[in-house]
Amino acid sequence: MVRLTLSFDGTVLRMLSHEKTQVQDWISLPFNPNLLKRGFIADEAGMAKIIKTALSSKKILTKEVVAALPGFDSLVRVISLPNEKGIVPETMIPREMRRVASVSLESNYLFWQALPPLEKEKPFFTLAVPREPLDALIRTLKLAGLTPSSVDLSPLALARAVNQKEAIIAHAENNSFDIVVTVNSLPAAIRSFFVKEEFDPDNISTRLTEEIERTITFYSSTRTGSPLPPDTPIYLCGSLSSDPSLIETLRKSTDRPSGQPDMVLLFPDDFPSSQMMVNLGLALKTL
Repeated sequence: MVRLTLSFDGTVLRMLSHEKTQVQDWISLPFNPNLLKRGFIADEAGMAKIIKTALSSKKILTKEVVAALPGFDSLVRVISLPNEKGIVPETMIPREMRRVASVSLESNYLFWQALPPLEKEKPFFTLAVPREPLDALIRTLKLAGLTPSSVDLSPLALARAVNQKEAIIAHAENNSFDIVVTVNSLPAAIRSFFVKEEFDPDNISTRLTEEIERTITFYSSTRTGSPLPPDTPIYLCGSLSSDPSLIETLRKSTDRPSGQPDMVLLFPDDFPSSQMMVNLGLALKTL
């Protein structure tokens, strides 16, 4: 079955269709930034129209859709519960997320997945996602005639697409950044932020370097005794990754090597993999 992945990165709608591990078609369609507010969909009817335009231009026929929600205002934590009988994750995880991360359950959805148990603990990969932006995304897709079979967070899709055990992923768009640190193939730290105005091209490398260092510092502060190895590569992707000088500047500024993703999907030579990295990660979610 042909599957469709959909994301909106910066001010570009990106769609990719694939069957199993083979990319079939793709499209990148710019849209008016006024359709967004703080990086999330604000004009649902307007965004639905953009999606319909993209679908009609490619004549993509599919019943399975996987969409991405930007990572702004989302939060990832590993919550460890006692490895004892009678511990109920449905009760304990929301309580712990309120305690350690001040997460409001009234304005966020909580999702979690059990990790391999330890001798005395049961760790859970836990994700808090703002309710209204997720609801708006689903409403928008339905207005466009699509019903998503799954929704993923863009930073999680990036980690899946890069497919490295240890990595620093920098996804740079014209109005936003995603920084993801993966350790043991698990997203250990995520920072996503949206800026009102487009980045000044002269300041991109400085701002990106600062945000990478802040994310690494945050990771280190939550993993006492387990710092990120200094040779962990940086994987740059997104619209701004096409500038070779940016890669070289990041390498020199951070003193870290640049890395190449371990691609799982097959695609034509002219496929813009760096710009479509979120979609590639969405495709892998369904395989």
